Amino acid sequence: MLQQLLAAYLFSLCAIPAVNDALKQNCSGPNCVQIAVNQGTVNIENHQLQIAINNGLVNVVGKPEDEIKIQNLQRQIQTHIRKAEALQARQLSDYEKLQSALQYSEQLNKQLTQLNRRLTALAPRDAISRELTQAYQNYDIPRIKTLLQQQQQLDDKQAAATAFELAGFQEADLELSQAYQNYQKAVLLDGNTISYLNHAGLMALQLAKYDEAIDYFHKALTQSNRASDAQQQALIAVANNNLGETYRKLGDYPKALHYFQDALQTDLEIYPPDDPNIALSYSNLATIHDELGNYQKAIDYNLLALQSDIKNFGELHPSVARIRNNLGSVYLSIGDTETAIKYYQDALASDLQSYGSEHPKVALRRNNLGYAYETLGQYHEALIYYQQALDSDLKIFGDAHPRVATRRTNIGAVYEALGAYDKAVAMHQQALDSDLKTYGDSHPNVATDRSNLGNALKGLGEYQKALHEYQQALDINRLKLGENHPSVAKARNNLALVYLSLGDYQKAISELQGALAINVASLGEHHQEAAVNRNNLGYAYKKMGNYEKAMDYYQQALNDYLQTLGEDHPNTASAYNNLGSLYHQLHQYDKAYEYFQRAYHSDLKNFGEQHPNLAMDHNNLAFSCEAQGRYKEALAHYEAALQINTRALGTEHPSTQTVAMNLRLAKIKFSAPGRIIMKLFSDIYWQMGLFLAAMTAWLIIWRANRLRRFRKSMAT
Repeated sequence: MLQQLLAAYLFSLCAIPAVNDALKQNCSGPNCVQIAVNQGTVNIENHQLQIAINNGLVNVVGKPEDEIKIQNLQRQIQTHIRKAEALQARQLSDYEKLQSALQYSEQLNKQLTQLNRRLTALAPRDAISRELTQAYQNYDIPRIKTLLQQQQQLDDKQAAATAFELAGFQEADLELSQAYQNYQKAVLLDGNTISYLNHAGLMALQLAKYDEAIDYFHKALTQSNRASDAQQQALIAVANNNLGETYRKLGDYPKALHYFQDALQTDLEIYPPDDPNIALSYSNLATIHDELGNYQKAIDYNLLALQSDIKNFGELHPSVARIRNNLGSVYLSIGDTETAIKYYQDALASDLQSYGSEHPKVALRRNNLGYAYETLGQYHEALIYYQQALDSDLKIFGDAHPRVATRRTNIGAVYEALGAYDKAVAMHQQALDSDLKTYGDSHPNVATDRSNLGNALKGLGEYQKALHEYQQALDINRLKLGENHPSVAKARNNLALVYLSLGDYQKAISELQGALAINVASLGEHHQEAAVNRNNLGYAYKKMGNYEKAMDYYQQALNDYLQTLGEDHPNTASAYNNLGSLYHQLHQYDKAYEYFQRAYHSDLKNFGEQHPNLAMDHNNLAFSCEAQGRYKEALAHYEAALQINTRALGTEHPSTQTVAMNLRLAKIKFSAPGRIIMKLFSDIYWQMGLFLAAMTAWLIIWRANRLRRFRKSMAT
């Protein structure tokens, strides 16, 4: 079936007469390209090349110097044939076979077209060779020099074209480093060709060589400005989009937004409304607005792009998958995780059909699904997707690549959530080592890696090591971003958390107040990052026993979250829990229960019943019920918390073991013998209290009498 589809499609593309049994040459000369149906092999004989492609046969007549180029084409074709046979062996559906065949045939047709152009270009070289022969015979030195210069230019352009074509094949087979070398060679030999510059820049971008990418794209933009009027606008839009994407990768969102807006404006002037180029510009703008927190704008631009690309390409095109992936990311940002997972799964299914399992785009889709499941607290499911993404990217990019570092960081975060801090430390250390090779020791990404490593070390109780990593992260951010950047505030907040763990509350408060001042100045009075600082200040003052200040900061944090995030956000639920905990400590159990209930209902709405946050809420409600003597309710909440943690985190996780201990103690306390013992101890403590009070009163009276007698003796 696959062979028949491929042969039929090749014939429709080339429209050249064919016979069924054997090849009959119907054309001659240096530009002959012929396709016929035939079973055969690859033969090179008298400079005539025959390539059998399943049922299609290509006959190319050209010069001997083209044999190497065509042999490269032969190897690439055979590689794709093996891939097609592998797909068939996996018993893909007829529809999938057709899609694979059509995609391969389209690529082959492009290469045949390029080869035909190559053969056409041989004629000028032949003419120069004939003129050179005559010039040598006539000893015409000036003419010889002129002709040799012309031949050198022609050879350079031809060599550049060959390098560019080879790079395209290497890129398709994910030989990225080799592809980049050949794109660079094409630019070196012919630096005025815009397509060479753009492809070299895009490959540099994919390999995280950002400075080189910017250089190539700026050169492409310069060449675009020199192009003819018909070409100029389109080429300028492409260069602007590429520059915007590079600055986005670098985190310079205002610059990225500027270039993307310029690209969209240009595209709207030269293309019809549903043109794919306009859809691409919409998609790029959506990505930047997502990064900037303008989520509704991001959704609107993505939907415009999605509608256009479905109309142009159909449901299963890679561009449609990319936009669905982007929509998933936006919905994840606004907390609609279920919708995000739906878009991510649709994107993954589409890209698996388009690219197969081992491809960077498929790895990205799996990574995003992992993050969505992590957000839901389904950590084991998240770990599966993250590991698949890491394994794929390791094969494609190697060990020292930013994508691989990101995958390891994500896996480390899941191990932290599961309480496997030693595994988390190993993953974060590998990510740090990788980014140090890529960026050097003073890059913001390295600062982030050190912060992540510090988090895992803090979880292990290695506070001094954590402090060292946090301090280095702070130093990098100060150096690269300045004293008043939000990243500096985040680093100071992390330092404060270690000081809290070490019991150094004054240092913790100093760092938290510094972080709060930065965030208020740079992000605004009620930004959620400022709320995080106020929340942590509340905790610090609670640990110091200053409950009035703790209450004030906790209440401010809650107000900030309500104003910026709304009532049904996980951060708001956390603020409710903190206030509930403080009221519980102050023995105001009714108020504590009220805030714990608010946290529970908020988390339930966001995560569903089986998220670890719900286990914490149940545990807090159990404490409150226990303090109020509502024993049955307390036991029910403890049991619910234990069930959730066991399922989500496993029996060995510290949170699971803590809840299990709470449940055991509660069962003992609430049993009949337990109540008798508690009552007995309660009576004993009451009697001891009366005795101590009486002794204290007697001691005060006795000391007062002694003092009176002493003063009387002194007066005498």
